[in-house]
Amino acid sequence: MKKVFDILPPKKQIFSKKLEKKQSFGKFLFIFFLLVCGVIFLSFHFSRAKINLWLKSEDFFVEKEVILKKENADIQKKEIPLYFFEFQNVFQREFMTTGKVQTKAEGKIRLYNAYTQKEEVWLPKTRFISADGKIFKSKDKIIVPGAKLVNDKLVPSFVDVEVEAAEPGEEYNIPPTKFAVLAFKGTDRYTKYWAESYSPFTGGGERKKMTKEDLERAKKENEEKLKEDVHNFLKEKIGKDYFLLEDLQDKQILQEQTDTKVDSFADSFKILSTLKIFVLAPKKEELKRVAEKIFEESIPEGKVKKGNSLSFDLKLNNFDLKKGEAKGILKIKGKVCQKIERERLKEALAKKEIEKGKEILQRLKIEKMEIKKFPPFLNNFPKKERIEISIFD
Repeated sequence: MKKVFDILPPKKQIFSKKLEKKQSFGKFLFIFFLLVCGVIFLSFHFSRAKINLWLKSEDFFVEKEVILKKENADIQKKEIPLYFFEFQNVFQREFMTTGKVQTKAEGKIRLYNAYTQKEEVWLPKTRFISADGKIFKSKDKIIVPGAKLVNDKLVPSFVDVEVEAAEPGEEYNIPPTKFAVLAFKGTDRYTKYWAESYSPFTGGGERKKMTKEDLERAKKENEEKLKEDVHNFLKEKIGKDYFLLEDLQDKQILQEQTDTKVDSFADSFKILSTLKIFVLAPKKEELKRVAEKIFEESIPEGKVKKGNSLSFDLKLNNFDLKKGEAKGILKIKGKVCQKIERERLKEALAKKEIEKGKEILQRLKIEKMEIKKFPPFLNNFPKKERIEISIFD
């Protein structure tokens, strides 16, 4: 009997644990059911969708006649104000010379007199012959001082003489050497007069020089290039904020000079032009405002301007600098895209199946679309109020 009693209590304990497990699992299922119902309820009552659209664009062109005025211009009437500027500046431009000439080498020699104590005057172009047989001539007359008698000995005198080669050519660019006086050859004077150079001779050979034709050609070219110079000058001075028009510019040449004279040796020379410049120019910002106004007013119905893609150009067809007035054609280019009315599109999508909504969106002129929905398993678009539409250029 004692053994039977010992076995029965454990069976009762096992049954109790099984009952507790069943009750716990039932509570879990009930709570899970409530949570699922809550999620479904909240999802349908607080569902939302976000639609991102990237619109296709197309180029749109407009041409419109505009009036430009120095005074009393009204931008609201598409009249563009003109602003007056006056500058003075020196422009310089370098030109290459084309003249060529064969030149003679030049240098200096020291002439010694060990022959007479009397002063002598020698004529210009006195010839001297170098040790290697090159002949040079004095440029000017030579006053040869007399030698000095010191302690019954004749001490030679000397004088420095400017000479040039008898002929042009590079071969006369010789190093320091000794010279004899060619006219005294065969006489006792030949060894009593001599000369020496202490520096190399230079300048012999071909050299370039400025010709009259170079100057005339340069003046014509400079006149043409001045337009470019003035344009670059104005671009730097006011081009950042103002729209430059060549027809609304004028210049006056106050002075024109060269840094080299005709027939002077030079590889190049410069022309310096002092100019006074007069300019009328509209502000870029004001011109842009008029262009935007004209463009937006010209867009066809059902389309809108896309982004900041506007560009424009202005060509004058009539102008008067003195009056400060001009007329021209403003050519405008920009991009347009389909006009999307968000509220109407929301109404069309509200409560429709997602796939049918995509078909509606694809009828629009779009490049790409993106649909984000909450909850993710949503099969229909929510109410209009819970649809958000974002449009990108």
